[in-house]
Amino acid sequence: MSFKDGSASSLPQMEQMLNARPELLQKYKDFYTTLCRDPSVPDRLRELCRLRVAAVHGCDAEWRLRDARVPISEDELRHLRSGNAGAFTDSEQAALSIAETLPFGQHQLEDDQLSEVRRHIGERGTVALLTECAFFDVVCRWKISFEIEARDRLVAEMPLDDGALA
Repeated sequence: MSFKDGSASSLPQMEQMLNARPELLQKYKDFYTTLCRDPSVPDRLRELCRLRVAAVHGCDAEWRLRDARVPISEDELRHLRSGNAGAFTDSEQAALSIAETLPFGQHQLEDDQLSEVRRHIGERGTVALLTECAFFDVVCRWKISFEIEARDRLVAEMPLDDGALA
């Protein structure tokens, strides 16, 4: 099944896919909105982790989305793509360690990784970050599985609006 550009629908590709189950589309939007509004994870940390998960998957459709509220330099983007977390702050490195491990090594998450994240953003923030990274992982897997293509870089204010679900 593919949701490539040029289909009859004017809906964004991700929305086309989920529109087959409208109740799930609404739950997806509600869940994404809840994640993006959770103050226990700083917006920059969330965006860095979302982009790192996209890079780990090689998911251009997700990689090309940007949260307009979070400035990330081209140099930082190169570091995220390559997995070089050394260019980031201690708290960002701790969170990126989770984002790096979770997609294909969730069983390899170590207590010290979680403790380090907890030290920076607390218990509530750690639970939220783990949930967010797992969700970003699922979104990337959907986009890859359903052949949702990358479009021009899309910058949106989070939570992602309907146009950014592509």
